[in-house]
Amino acid sequence: MALTNNFQIRKAYSSDIPALQEFFVKAYGAKTIFQSEKYIKWYFNLFDDKENDSEYSVLIHNESNEIVSFYGTLKSSIYIKGEIMSLAWGVNAFTLAEWRGKGLSSMLVDYLVENNESNGVIGFTEKTLRFYESVEYHTFNGERFSRYVYVISPEKVKTVVNHINQDNNKLQDLINLASKKNPSSGKYAITKLNDDVVRTNKFGFGSSDIVTSVRDHSYLSKRFLNNPFINYELYGSVVNNEIQAYVACREEVLLQTAYRVFRIIDLFGKPDQVMEILDFIITLSKEKQYIYVDFSMFGTLYHELLINAGFIFLENDDFCIVPQVTSPIENRPNQEYIGFASKKYFSHVEPLKKSDVYFTRMDSDRDRLGIIDQIAE
Repeated sequence: MALTNNFQIRKAYSSDIPALQEFFVKAYGAKTIFQSEKYIKWYFNLFDDKENDSEYSVLIHNESNEIVSFYGTLKSSIYIKGEIMSLAWGVNAFTLAEWRGKGLSSMLVDYLVENNESNGVIGFTEKTLRFYESVEYHTFNGERFSRYVYVISPEKVKTVVNHINQDNNKLQDLINLASKKNPSSGKYAITKLNDDVVRTNKFGFGSSDIVTSVRDHSYLSKRFLNNPFINYELYGSVVNNEIQAYVACREEVLLQTAYRVFRIIDLFGKPDQVMEILDFIITLSKEKQYIYVDFSMFGTLYHELLINAGFIFLENDDFCIVPQVTSPIENRPNQEYIGFASKKYFSHVEPLKKSDVYFTRMDSDRDRLGIIDQIAE
């Protein structure tokens, strides 16, 4: 525990949950998902008060023991330069209004950088980008996520685009340019993945120099297969007891409309099988009458495959032509910046370019629930 000018900074424990519930309601309002004890425990892994060796969430409380600032993290790991680096994704950072201007956010970030092997963050404003740059995060020169959308029902998608006051003419131009250029071979059968299939087969994604998240049974089980709050569908190409490519998706309803979309949360594997999976997902989405398929990534790993499969390419401000969020749909700007900080791996992280890495909505939990009403009874 550290003492700084009547503020104490320390790890968050399960015994802090009641105080955190109060803090989150003050921070995010009466409908926040973070008023749920069950969700807070699962999301931040606050199941006991034992010390964690590395990644953890931290808070600052004042002399009255009131939580005034919080920085929540999710544990992950990534491949980098042939090594596995533990990573704490920063997913929830807030300081109560009356306690701002005292440097509390900087204290929390400094604390995490000093105590974690590495830290990452995705999704923040341009002003926050400058903050992370000031505390020596590597921010890829301010580049943002790119987006790929396969339009199934142009007229229905245009209705949604009108609803959020986006540019339908630009959308039509992009649709006109999109066409399927490289159909799949049909060589690989696509299997629905469950916990047993993932546990009993090896991962055969192949070696890669790309910097990306470690996808193993433990991670996919918690993140997707046994997620108690969101239903995901996982499909894969399984060859000789190896999962050689896979995709994780979820259905989302565009609130204020009756339309449904299929969102690819993660996609990874050998390129020829990835193409087969994309073809499978497009066919499945047409059968289920989704109006579009959506995928976001930071990097260029599958750019050509997605274009060849008929996806339109959205970047920078065009990223927002179709809704990023669905509950409710809104015209939200592209704030999908990304940042990394690591004292131990600084020499590895600092030179990285966007083309050197691959991250998706899986990372930093870009598809989490937002409001308490989204928890099923």
